[in-house]
Amino acid sequence: MAKVKRQTYTLNMYLEKMRDLDIRSDADVQRLSGQWNNAMTNELIVSVLNGDYIPPIILGQEENSQAWIIDGLQRSTAFMMFRFGNYKVTSSVEEPIVSYRAKVRDADGEVKIDGAGDIVWEGREFDVRRKGFGQLPEELQKTFNEYQLDCIIHENYDMQQISRLVRRFNFNKAMNVSQKAFTFVDNYARKIREILKREFFIEAPYSKSERKNGTLERVIMETAMAMFHLDNWKKSSQIGAFLNENASMEEFDVLEDCIARLENIVTEDLYSVFTAKNSFLWFALFHKFTKLGLDDRFWQCPPPLTAHQNNALNVLPTAKNSRTDTSFSV
Repeated sequence: MAKVKRQTYTLNMYLEKMRDLDIRSDADVQRLSGQWNNAMTNELIVSVLNGDYIPPIILGQEENSQAWIIDGLQRSTAFMMFRFGNYKVTSSVEEPIVSYRAKVRDADGEVKIDGAGDIVWEGREFDVRRKGFGQLPEELQKTFNEYQLDCIIHENYDMQQISRLVRRFNFNKAMNVSQKAFTFVDNYARKIREILKREFFIEAPYSKSERKNGTLERVIMETAMAMFHLDNWKKSSQIGAFLNENASMEEFDVLEDCIARLENIVTEDLYSVFTAKNSFLWFALFHKFTKLGLDDRFWQCPPPLTAHQNNALNVLPTAKNSRTDTSFSV
């Protein structure tokens, strides 16, 4: 009778079971390994070295005790590449410095003992960039080998049941570029979500999918870039990290104020111009117009601009939007 149990292995023990084929990675319908890029492998390795949480590996085990990886193949093969292969953490790893504790040794290599008979420890740091397992300090090699890896084992399954589990556990959807970029703007993520609750975004005709797939979060990030950091424009995958380091809450307050003013200006028939692709251009353009100091009623029934106002518009900067490759000027 099939049942499920939890088993914890040290990471080294788990990998040895893979090498001995006690745990196999080639279930009939399992996709091939090597689906991850270097960035994903880097973060997994650093997570282990820092003792961070990693989700359990899901295994299916036949009656003859042969175990098959159901969910966690990419993690497992990444571990193998680093532990027994020649993989080195690349220089693009997000947090390259790993802190650890080490025993203090004297000139002869002996562990130091203090007056109370206790071992003397000290804190150290290690840069993992361009380092493989064999180049890690002994303490970090031990941390890697002894990491506690949880496995959920479905016992007494045949290959047909295991194949069904592979399908079940792979019914997921990875983050798209916009959603992933948003995870890097943690300093301002809550503020961005608050802005998106405003009436403007309720009334504007964005699609249902755009409201849930990270598109509107991307619109706000692009707007902040266009308003305040246009000369440093970043592609979608890098925009969140840039804003997290270089934006300010005051900039997002100004952005929200522009949206609030547009709520009083934009009529129902004009909302249609605010598409997911072009909204940031209109928002940034309106921000430039606010520098004229005009009352919001001006935009509802605009009179001719004065010579002074025309001059103010003429000195506003012209820039190029690298995402759409269109001219962005007023």
